[in-house]
Amino acid sequence: MLDKLKLSTRLSLEMVTTIKGYKPHIRGVCESLSLTLNPYYPGITGDYENCVRAFNSLNLSDIPDVKLSSLDQKMLEKAVVAIVNTAKRDYNVELQPDSIVGGILVSTAPSYPAVDFREVADVLAYSGEALRDLGRVLVTLIDVENEYPMVESRFENYPKRLKELLAQLKPVKIKGNLRIHLYELQLERGDSPLFIWRALRTLGLLEQESILAFRDDEGLKASPFQVEEALDQGGCRRLQELGIARLEEGFLKLESPRTQR
Repeated sequence: MLDKLKLSTRLSLEMVTTIKGYKPHIRGVCESLSLTLNPYYPGITGDYENCVRAFNSLNLSDIPDVKLSSLDQKMLEKAVVAIVNTAKRDYNVELQPDSIVGGILVSTAPSYPAVDFREVADVLAYSGEALRDLGRVLVTLIDVENEYPMVESRFENYPKRLKELLAQLKPVKIKGNLRIHLYELQLERGDSPLFIWRALRTLGLLEQESILAFRDDEGLKASPFQVEEALDQGGCRRLQELGIARLEEGFLKLESPRTQR
């Protein structure tokens, strides 16, 4: 399609390239990308050293420490090549171009702790899941100046944990009376089903309309954050109306279907 468009005398074709990372105007390329969970970068998220190696292998040793937001178009194109080459080794699906072009809001006040509002949204989502009861309290009552930096610090440690976790995870598909794909994983307290699901979906291991369930002493549960993102707004209500799940203490408690053989 792109080749045909190039031949058109009536159309102008331009490719827009961007790299999204947390605190792009403060952190170097590899520091930013290795701490970024949204989007998840296979082979780079959670692995600063591998990010540096990816650039060095293409003789781009000057890029890793340059602030992400300060990359000029030429450096940006080279950075994308390095990232894609690294990611392709872990992808189970064909890489597709992203159709969304947007911006990243940042704070210009140097003393304000929440400088990247895109990252803030992910920090709060992570807190609501991983910290369970305490997390939900923090999300609603957080003190930005004193408490938010501590929560953000914990969040910044999670990319490395996620990278290690993904090497061990084996989603088990389980039966249900839904067209939605349901998987079960063994997760520990402090893990985030939403960010794990995003990474597994990026790697082509899960479908968009899929629920990632985990089991604790009270049974099989799912994260409302993950369900809403997978099934769109109203996904939690839809499951409750079908009698498949009920909301208890901030999580969806699922009826226990059988594991597929």
